[in-house]
Amino acid sequence: GEFQDNQRRPVLQAVPLTEVFQFLQQGQESGVLPAWLSQYQTVDQVWAAYRDGQINLAVTYLSQVLKDLPEDTMIGPLLPMSSGAVSLGDGMSWAVATSDAAHQTLAVALAEFLVQSDYLAEWSAAVGYIPPRPSALEGWTDAGMKSTVNQIVLMTQLKPSNDLVSSLGPILRENTLRILQNELTPEQAAQNAVESLEE
Repeated sequence: GEFQDNQRRPVLQAVPLTEVFQFLQQGQESGVLPAWLSQYQTVDQVWAAYRDGQINLAVTYLSQVLKDLPEDTMIGPLLPMSSGAVSLGDGMSWAVATSDAAHQTLAVALAEFLVQSDYLAEWSAAVGYIPPRPSALEGWTDAGMKSTVNQIVLMTQLKPSNDLVSSLGPILRENTLRILQNELTPEQAAQNAVESLEE
């Protein structure tokens, strides 16, 4: 669903949110998402618990997994919904921020080097980032990882802004916890979230 209206204000839509909550409820009912998972508050805590064998499934950044890939770990996109799987990502940009012509020339030369496919392939594989262009991903040597990352790239959408996460996050977190604790149905949680945002 949409997270912002045409004036860029936060918004929640009950129908798609209900679908997400139904997915979470199915995970809770099957034992994949027990309520005790709420003890983990950060990505680092989740990853440490996964690495230590305390949990057998983790939602984390691909860059974290690629830097420290445990044996027998399968990687996949986030939330396989009815509209298809989704993965969230962010990115970086290069910018020349000098008015000195000599420095501009050097900065442009550096930026041109940094975006060459060969360099990006080596750099992105080393730091565990998804390359910004397909030609750089082609330079990865691990064929299986390259195929998996390519699938994830095709379904990756930009993460919502920090402002949007800070306004919607607490509402979604509260209602997610109430689903995991069997306090609300997905429909009730979605309606509660929409009403909380309107208030």
